[in-house]
Amino acid sequence: MSVGILIAVGLVLALFWFTLAVVRRGRIADLEHSYRLACKKGDTAREEQVEAELRDIRASRRGSGRGSGR
Repeated sequence: MSVGILIAVGLVLALFWFTLAVVRRGRIADLEHSYRLACKKGDTAREEQVEAELRDIRASRRGSGRGSGR
């Protein structure tokens, strides 16, 4: 019985980790799209804001020991 609980907890944790990864990638993709649109429109203020958000997200990934450093 306890082995089944451990397996269930492990699966829940794996699902949670996967969900966070998908959400993070979706957020990065949205920001990259916003950045391209801002560049196209010539909106430098929005460009810099989005660039800073992307930099913060990528820095937090590196700081936590995860990510590829790209």
